[in-house]
Parts: sequence; C-alpha cells; structure tokens
Amino acid sequence: MQWIGFLFATLGALSAALFFIPYKQAVQSVAPEIFVMAMYLLSAGFSSIGLQFNQQKLRLNRVTCWAALGFAFLSVFGNYAVGRSLSLLDPAITVVVLRSQILLIIFLSWIFLKEALNQFFWIGALVALSGFLYMNNLGQKQLYADTSGIFWALIAAFCFSLSQILMKRVIRQVQPLTINLLRLLLGFSMMALIPGSLQALLEMTATQWGLALLAAFFGPFASRTFQLYSFKVIPISQAVLLSMLTPIFTGLITWYLYQTSPTQTQLIGSSIILAGIALPLSYLCLQNFSFSRLAKAR
Repeated sequence: MQWIGFLFATLGALSAALFFIPYKQAVQSVAPEIFVMAMYLLSAGFSSIGLQFNQQKLRLNRVTCWAALGFAFLSVFGNYAVGRSLSLLDPAITVVVLRSQILLIIFLSWIFLKEALNQFFWIGALVALSGFLYMNNLGQKQLYADTSGIFWALIAAFCFSLSQILMKRVIRQVQPLTINLLRLLLGFSMMALIPGSLQALLEMTATQWGLALLAAFFGPFASRTFQLYSFKVIPISQAVLLSMLTPIFTGLITWYLYQTSPTQTQLIGSSIILAGIALPLSYLCLQNFSFSRLAKAR
C-alpha cells in the first residue's frame, strides 16, 4: 500500500505545478487575495461534486469542524503573511524561505507525531533543499533581504507546516473531501470579511474566472486532496519530501507549453532535488525488500 501513498503525493506535486500556470497569468491583472477567494469558492464546488461522485455524505463531527477551522485559519493567515513578505522582499527570497518548511514539517512530525526518522531523511531533505536553492540561482544574485520580510515568510512557512501536521494528526478520523470543503468555505468566509473584497470579486472578468476555474481545480482541490489521501498511507515526512517534485514538474510543463529550454542551472538543480528525494525512498525500498525476504525465510 505504500506505493499508493507515493503515487498520491506525486500526483499532488504535479497538480500543484499545473496550478501555477493559470495562477501566474491571472495575478498579472487581479489582486492575489481576490483571485484566491475565487479559487476557494470554485474549489468548494469541486469538493462538493467529488463527494457526490464518491457517493459520500457530508459527515460532520467535532474533530472535522475544529480541524477545518484551524486548517482554514492557518491557510488564510499563511497567505496573508506571504503577501506581506512579498511586499518587503525579492520574490526569490520569499520562495526559498517558504520552501524551507520541508525541514520544519519533518521536525514537527518528529516532535508531535512521533514519526521515526533516520539520518537518510534529514540528508535527503537537505540535499533536495540545496537543489531548490541552486535552481533559484541565489548564490549569483545580490538580493536585498529585509528582516521584517524574512520574519513574515517564516510565519507563513510555520502556518503551512502546522496545517499539514494538523491534517496528518486527524486524517484517519475525517473524510478528506469533507474537511477540504469545510476549510475552503471557512477560508472564503474569512477573506470575505475584508472590506471591498466581495465587490472586487464580482468585478472579475470572464477570462479571470476561467483562469480561477483551472487554478481552483489543480490547486486547492486536486493538489490538496491528493496530499490528504497520501497522509492516510505514508508518513508526512515522505509526502512532503515528494512535494519537492513540484518545481521540476513546473519546469517540464513550462517547457512543453512555451517551448522554453531549461537552463543548465535548472537541470543541475533538478538533478540535485531528485537525488535528495531518491536517497531516503531508496533506503525505504531496500528496507522493505529485506523485511519481505526475512518474512519468507521464516
């Protein structure tokens, strides 16, 4: 069953990569927070359809409601912190600080979820993160780093990390589609409290709504749902490590759609990320193979 968890996590990374294409195009003409509201609303519709398609009833309990509320708050506040960070920092620095959440999630899963981690996971995570840094070519850029901007980026990384730990903690007690639907509706309601947000939402053009539809399907709906289902099968440390495939998938999709050849830096960085992911997963496969041979010998 472990391979199913790997498949879900990989599909989540691929969906996240597909999400960035319409999102990047849309935010050139509409405020990011308004576009996120539109995505939340449309994604809630996709989650409702998913529940009907799977013939699942909306199952509400205390755990589901409290977890959805916490998930929604952490998502909304995390996105707010990202916006504050981007207003103070070069986007490349913000993205790198956010990506460092991979180490934070692994550490928090060790503390709160008592997940057993060996040295290969820490080494693999550091190698994958170094590949991401190399892809962003930060070593050859002179970037201004505002302390407040880094602080807001760290807050965002902590919010996103904590939300994933929360989901892993309760995932066996809730329906993934139900909790995703609730957190989207709650998140939309929270953002709707911002003065003028609903009016701006109604002023979006048909093209912007079309982009929001695509982004909503691949982002808050598909990517998050695949991630939640992966949490049911594999440890969060393994799922979050596979999420590092997103920038590689993004590069491949961009190359296919826009015929832009990847640079040498991107190719080397992608290879480093893949090596970082392969290290702990190869160890797991060898370990499982040894256990199966031992069981057969008995």
